[in-house]
This record gives sequence, C-alpha cells and structure tokens, in this order.
Amino acid sequence: TVIHSIGSGAWGYEKCPDEEMHRQNQRMYNDIIPMAEKYGISIALESFGSIRRPDGTMGYDTFADPVKMRHELDSLKTENKCFCLDSGHTHAATSGGYMSVPEYIRYFGERIKILHLHDNDGIYDQHLYPTQGTIKWGEVFDALEEIGYDGYYNYEVSIKFGRYLKEATDLLGKFLRDFTERCGK
Repeated sequence: TVIHSIGSGAWGYEKCPDEEMHRQNQRMYNDIIPMAEKYGISIALESFGSIRRPDGTMGYDTFADPVKMRHELDSLKTENKCFCLDSGHTHAATSGGYMSVPEYIRYFGERIKILHLHDNDGIYDQHLYPTQGTIKWGEVFDALEEIGYDGYYNYEVSIKFGRYLKEATDLLGKFLRDFTERCGK
C-alpha cells in the first residue's frame, strides 16, 4: 500500500526541523507496521516534489530530497517496505536542483516496487499523460530496465472530458498501452 509521509506542507512548509518530521513519520509508520506484517502488506513510501506555499511561492518538500527519503524508508523497522517512484513528484523537484527521474530510479534501485507515472513541466505536479510534459521517457524506461523493474506500469493521469469520459478513457488506455510497449517493454 502506498502511504505518503507527513511532508513539509503538513508541518507549516519548510519550518519543521527534519529530525522532528522524521520522528513523527516513524511514529505514524510504527502504528501501521503491525497490521502490515500481520496481513503481508508492504508499506510503500512515495517520492515527493515541489510544494506551493500559502503565499503562492514555490518550495520543495523535505522529502523531495532523495537522501532524506531513502533514510526515511530505510528507517522503517520492518521488512515489509518498498518504494513508490512517482515520476511527476520527482520531476517537479528537478527545478529545485534535485535528481532527475532516471537518477532517482537508479538511486532507489530494487527498492522500487510501485510506479506512479505521469508527466509535468518540471515545476508543478500536473498529472499529465506521458509526452505532454518535459520528462525524458526513454531515459526513464532505460533506468527502469537497468534496475530490473518487473512490476506494473501504473499511470496516474488526470483526464477531464465530461460526458465523453468513456471515449477518452478508451483512447487514453490504448495510448498508454502502446506507449509502454514502445518505450519500455
């Protein structure tokens, strides 16, 4: 199951000390771990990206930093843990100097068991479908192949077509299947 860590937005944006955020997250996960272990469920932490502060300016979540995110994941006191690479969140953090999506994939390697794939402009989390933004998808699929990723390709895209939703969903489904075949499989 994918669980978002308590991030900067919940703590007053970039005001909470990293140590306190880490302590609170570990407390939250420690409450979940016994049930996850009982039922054989893996806890998947998800990558974070940019945030819009209350004053409208952009910032970056504490967990946009892959080193802090990996520390958070590795600190979980269970074997029932893995990582969810969210391409859109990760890509939105590149404007702050954080790793590109392919670099992030290589950094987390075999810990990645779940993907949330979507595109954006490298600044905002827009949930666009692939090729509508600026992610270099060929490089993403190359990195996934390098780490031996063999899980599902879960696209987390936003579609708004009103009464034409069924037709749009059918067309988008075909596009995403073809896209995945062409780029990655």
